[in-house]
Amino acid sequence: MPSSKSDYLLSHEQLHFDITELHARKLRKHLSHLSIDQLSKKPKEVLNSFYTKVEKERAAMQLQYDRETKHSLNKEAEAKWQLFVKEELQKLEDYQE
Repeated sequence: MPSSKSDYLLSHEQLHFDITELHARKLRKHLSHLSIDQLSKKPKEVLNSFYTKVEKERAAMQLQYDRETKHSLNKEAEAKWQLFVKEELQKLEDYQE
């Protein structure tokens, strides 16, 4: 496989990683806004509900990304996704680890 093709495929896979990071930040944001009152009665259920919601969103976005980019074959869609994810990560930069 030529280097440029490998680099392009690596870039596609990197965006899958970035989508996961985006959702990790969303989860951190949710958790940072929890109050003691919300956690006092059923903390496990509350935490699981946040995780489940964010995980469903992450999985759906990963599928949508692959569908719209045709698993990296659609370069125009790939570029749009790169920009979108970059902007979303910047919005949540306060929730980087």
